[in-house]
This record gives sequence, structure tokens and C-alpha cells, in this order.
Amino acid sequence: MNDVLDLQRLQRLHETIDVIGPEAISRRFGPRRSIYRWLRRIRSLATYRARISYAALDLAQVHLFIRHADSTWFNYPYAIDRAWVFAQPGEPVLYLRCLVPREHVDKVPSGGDITSITSDDGWQQLSPLDQALYPDGRPRQRSAIATARHHALVAHCILGDPLIVPVACELATMHPTMTGLWRTITDRLGPRLHEFLPRKRRNGNAHLRRTFLFLNQYGLVLQHHIQYRPLEAHTIEVLFLTDDSPTLRDALVSICPTVETYATSDGYLARASGDIALIKCLLAVEGVRHWWFVDHQRTNDAPRVRFAYEVLFDARPKTWRRP
Repeated sequence: MNDVLDLQRLQRLHETIDVIGPEAISRRFGPRRSIYRWLRRIRSLATYRARISYAALDLAQVHLFIRHADSTWFNYPYAIDRAWVFAQPGEPVLYLRCLVPREHVDKVPSGGDITSITSDDGWQQLSPLDQALYPDGRPRQRSAIATARHHALVAHCILGDPLIVPVACELATMHPTMTGLWRTITDRLGPRLHEFLPRKRRNGNAHLRRTFLFLNQYGLVLQHHIQYRPLEAHTIEVLFLTDDSPTLRDALVSICPTVETYATSDGYLARASGDIALIKCLLAVEGVRHWWFVDHQRTNDAPRVRFAYEVLFDARPKTWRRP
């Protein structure tokens, strides 16, 4: 069963456009003790993480679909997310979503067994789950219109604070406490940590608060991505490449609890979760050029991937380098 208040709080969290931790959530969403209980309760049901404008860090989103992939691909230094998908029965394909410095995009492998798609930053259309789901968790069709995505207020921001790179890249895959985030960054950077910090010595929380303020002031947090795990029991998740059709986008948000879109040069790559109505929609419209069905069980068992900023970014000249 879905708790309406829990789902409404997830929706508010999704729409938040700054870096927000448990303390800030408690100040905005309700009494501290109540909110901390809520965060513990939903931990097994949902994850949330800040969606950053990586374009402002001179990073492009590159989506790789790799046939006959071996285990070495899970160590690909640009990868930030992974999934096993099927283009046809019996043929698993490894999907990697990557962050690639713009000057490196032409070096990303493509052709043969690898399909490469370059896009802008993604945008999640999360329908109000208390309205988009029946009490038993099944998707409910409703009238809806796709919302316009937000854009960062600045085009380039690395020069302002090099610590923004490790912070933004860690926030893409986790939403830890400040203590946990600082520990992870210091472990990754090791003796190079001082290269990312101002000369004035401060504790880790002070450095993170300064970087969070920078992210928030310049509008680099576009939204919070919500993954609501109970959807897996009632929906099929599909990645598909299609023409830029507002009509299709509106149709998708009317039948799918969650839709992610990544604008490409001639359309967009979408990732949607829905029931049989989603499949009927994709079969009925023109412009869908390719699709891949997500295998959740195999994906959950697959090794994690991570963007290796400690290898790819040089803080002194504030430039990206090749691995």
C-alpha cells in the first residue's frame, strides 16, 4: 500500500532545486523527529539524489549500448550509471550512461557492437505518485502535460571552485550525510585533496557548505531524481530513441509514473516506466527508432560503476584530462 503523505513528500523532494540534506529537509517538510523517521522508513523504498547541470562542468552525457560486453566495461572511467537491457530476446546489451568531457567525446568508442548517443543533461518527469498510482501500486492513467526542464544560471563554473567536480560527481550516485560525502572524497583524492581546496584551512563540513552554496546560488541543481523501487513490481522499464515530439511526451507522462528524457541532436533518448499502456503507446506512434527493455534483476546483480574524477580532472589548471 502507498502512504499518501510519503508520496507527497517524495514529490516535494523531487522538485527541490538545491542541495538538501536531512537537516534542511526537516526544516522545510516538517518536525525534525518526524522527518528523520520518514527518511528511515523510505530508505528501502526510494532513493533520491541531486540532478546536477553537468553541462556547466563541460561534461556531455554519452549513452553507450554495448553488445557482447565483458566485465571490463564496469571499470570504464566515464560511466556513471549502468543497466542490462534487451533489444531482442536472448541478446543482453550493457547500457552505460557516461559523463564525458566535451573535448573527449570524439574518442568515445562507437560502431560495430557499440551504439553511442550524445545528449544534453537529463530531466525526470515524476508524476505526483499519490495521483499516478492506485493504492496497490499499479500505474493509473491521468491527464497530464510534460513540464519544461530547468537550466543552470551559468554556462561554466569549474573556475569558481574546483571542489565542485568531486562533490557534483559523488552526488550523482549517492546522497550521503556531509560526513560520509567528505570521507568518500578524501578517500578518492588522497594526497591530491589540497589541490581542490583554498589555502585557508577549514574542516570538511565548511568546505562542503561553501561548495553547496555555490551549487545553489548558480542554479546547478536542476531537480532531485527519485527512484521509487515498488514501481518495479508493476511496470516495465523501457529505453527508447525517438523524434522530438511534444505529443508523445505528453502521452508518456499521462500513462507513466516516471519518464526521463535526454535531448539529442535530432530528438531524445527516453527512459520510461509503465504498464502495457506504455507498450501500446510506443507501438502506435511514429518516430520511435529503437528501444531496449531493462532487465532489473540482472541490473541489480551487476557491479556498480562510477565516474573516476580523481583520474579525469586536474584541479591545478582546472582542466579535464584523458585517463
